[in-house]
Amino acid sequence: MKKIEQYYVPFFMAIFMSCLMSFIFTLMHQGYDSAFWLKWLQSWGMAFIVALPCVLVVSPLVHSLSDYLKR
Repeated sequence: MKKIEQYYVPFFMAIFMSCLMSFIFTLMHQGYDSAFWLKWLQSWGMAFIVALPCVLVVSPLVHSLSDYLKR
Protein backbone atom coordinates (compact mmCIF):
# COMPACT_ATOMS: atom_id res chain seq x y z
CA MET A 1 0.00 0.00 0.00
CA LYS A 2 1.34 3.40 -0.90
CA LYS A 3 2.04 5.79 1.95
CA ILE A 4 -0.69 8.28 0.93
CA GLU A 5 -3.31 5.50 0.71
CA GLN A 6 -3.14 4.94 4.45
CA TYR A 7 -4.84 8.32 4.85
CA TYR A 8 -7.43 8.55 2.09
CA VAL A 9 -8.62 4.92 2.01
CA PRO A 10 -9.81 4.97 5.65
CA PHE A 11 -11.36 8.41 5.10
CA PHE A 12 -13.46 7.22 2.16
CA MET A 13 -14.25 3.94 3.90
CA ALA A 14 -15.62 5.87 6.88
CA ILE A 15 -17.67 8.15 4.61
CA PHE A 16 -19.31 5.33 2.67
CA MET A 17 -19.88 2.98 5.58
CA SER A 18 -21.29 5.68 7.86
CA CYS A 19 -23.50 6.93 5.02
CA LEU A 20 -24.98 3.52 4.26
CA MET A 21 -25.38 2.40 7.85
CA SER A 22 -26.90 5.65 9.07
CA PHE A 23 -29.31 5.64 6.11
CA ILE A 24 -30.47 2.09 6.82
CA PHE A 25 -30.80 2.56 10.57
CA THR A 26 -32.57 5.90 10.26
CA LEU A 27 -35.01 4.36 7.82
CA MET A 28 -35.56 1.34 10.07
CA HIS A 29 -36.07 3.29 13.28
CA GLN A 30 -37.73 6.52 12.11
CA GLY A 31 -39.42 5.40 8.91
CA TYR A 32 -39.73 7.59 5.86
CA ASP A 33 -41.49 10.87 6.57
CA SER A 34 -41.15 14.52 5.64
CA ALA A 35 -38.22 15.00 8.02
CA PHE A 36 -36.36 11.85 7.00
CA TRP A 37 -33.56 13.56 5.05
CA LEU A 38 -32.80 16.01 7.85
CA LYS A 39 -32.78 13.22 10.44
CA TRP A 40 -30.54 11.11 8.21
CA LEU A 41 -28.04 13.93 7.61
CA GLN A 42 -27.81 14.54 11.35
CA SER A 43 -27.35 10.84 11.94
CA TRP A 44 -24.73 10.60 9.21
CA GLY A 45 -22.73 13.46 10.71
CA MET A 46 -22.60 11.77 14.08
CA ALA A 47 -21.86 8.37 12.53
CA PHE A 48 -18.94 9.79 10.55
CA ILE A 49 -17.46 11.42 13.64
CA VAL A 50 -17.42 7.99 15.29
CA ALA A 51 -16.52 5.97 12.17
CA LEU A 52 -13.37 7.83 11.14
CA PRO A 53 -11.38 7.27 14.36
CA CYS A 54 -12.62 3.67 14.48
CA VAL A 55 -11.45 2.99 10.93
CA LEU A 56 -8.10 4.66 11.61
CA VAL A 57 -7.56 2.41 14.63
CA VAL A 58 -8.90 -0.83 13.14
CA SER A 59 -7.44 -0.52 9.63
CA PRO A 60 -3.81 -1.34 10.58
CA LEU A 61 -5.04 -4.36 12.53
CA VAL A 62 -7.03 -5.59 9.54
CA HIS A 63 -4.04 -5.12 7.24
CA SER A 64 -1.83 -7.08 9.64
CA LEU A 65 -4.38 -9.88 9.85
CA SER A 66 -4.70 -9.94 6.08
CA ASP A 67 -0.92 -10.11 5.64
CA TYR A 68 -0.76 -12.92 8.17
CA LEU A 69 -3.45 -14.92 6.38
CA LYS A 70 -1.69 -14.50 3.02
CA ARG A 71 1.32 -16.50 4.25
